[in-house]
Amino acid sequence: RAVPVYISVDGAVLEILTHSITVEDVLNENNIKIDDDDRIEGAVLEDRVFRGMCINIVRVEENLIIESEPISYKVEKRPNQRLDQGVERKVREGKEGIRELLYRVVYEDGVLKTKELVKETIATAPVNELIEYGTIAAYTTSRGETFRYSKVLDMRATSYTSSFKDTGKNPDHPQFGITYTGIKARRGIIAVDPKVIPLGTRVYVECLGNTPDYGFALAADIGGAIKGDLIDLYFETQEEVDKWGLKKVRVYILAED
Repeated sequence: RAVPVYISVDGAVLEILTHSITVEDVLNENNIKIDDDDRIEGAVLEDRVFRGMCINIVRVEENLIIESEPISYKVEKRPNQRLDQGVERKVREGKEGIRELLYRVVYEDGVLKTKELVKETIATAPVNELIEYGTIAAYTTSRGETFRYSKVLDMRATSYTSSFKDTGKNPDHPQFGITYTGIKARRGIIAVDPKVIPLGTRVYVECLGNTPDYGFALAADIGGAIKGDLIDLYFETQEEVDKWGLKKVRVYILAED
């Protein structure tokens, strides 16, 4: 004698009158396919059928999917010793990258149940935006001259002439009045420690106090006692040297044109 069995499958509830003995028989009789991933709730295939039995078949689908997401770029900044302070220049446009995410997803009756990240790869690396900013400042002297500079050093300054007392060379010496770099000594030539101010550097020497500035100069000489924050300023006369003594100065490293 046939008994009623209720099967919930694929979004519908089927009422079936069956003479079948087992759940598996009922499903086969009604051409209801069960995949390996599908799940039967309320019974197992070997269970015997009884009147009013409810069988729920859950369709389970497992897939691998790839999703992409953007990778933000960063903004890098670097100094440019040829730009004035406050000026910025974009050197390179930023570009987002792409990250690919591989997920294992499980759907039950079309509803997402689990989403597991399996692997993450960078499909396209981001390109950082690059901006240069100026480091060059401007200074106006007491005489109204304006120049651009890249660095300021607070230093001490002595002074020298070409005399034997200062250089150990007499006027008849072939190197008399010639600096370490081969330039003839004159006002505007200074001796420096090359580890602090490289030879060939153009500077402006400001005197801190009531003494007039030494002014524009070229680092073109060295001296045995000229180390660290000590520089030596060239003057034409011994009188100027004696008057100078030792003074605190501010040295502006001039910007390259």
